[in-house]
Amino acid sequence: MQLLCNFAESSKIVMQGVLLSGAVRLDPMSFVAVVSPLCGAFVGGLILLQPQVAGFALVALPTAETLRRCSALLAGNVLCAFFLNLVIANYLKNGSPVAFILTNLVKDALIVVASSLAFGDDVSLLQSCAFSVQLSFIALWSMMKANPTAFDKHGLCGGVMCVIDGSAPPHTA
Repeated sequence: MQLLCNFAESSKIVMQGVLLSGAVRLDPMSFVAVVSPLCGAFVGGLILLQPQVAGFALVALPTAETLRRCSALLAGNVLCAFFLNLVIANYLKNGSPVAFILTNLVKDALIVVASSLAFGDDVSLLQSCAFSVQLSFIALWSMMKANPTAFDKHGLCGGVMCVIDGSAPPHTA
């Protein structure tokens, strides 16, 4: 299930990147205006199907009274989601899907570290190793992206050494 979710999320991000900066080139507001109703219709369909599908019985829907009592919270959540979608669309329009995914990995690592520091949550050795490896590869990717000539000329290890000791020529785009 996790693999399927990761594949779906990655596919969604790549398709967003294509729609925002590929051949179609939608502006972020148009993108959100097109995608949001489609997502709402999909979720609405799932809600309507919920009583008929046995697997959905695990998901309890709130009552109308609960929705009425929490309407201010729901409205705030809708506004937050709308603006978050605009920010993501702007990021993908000006960046790339790969940069977005890498930024999300850094964000996830920072959330775990901040949670550990602020609330004293335990971080397992496996989590520490995985985040360290992820952040190391993200740093390597950033170095390679910023200094392609050093890595082309000296290879992986030589390129890293050139960047660290400052002898890599500056990248000109």
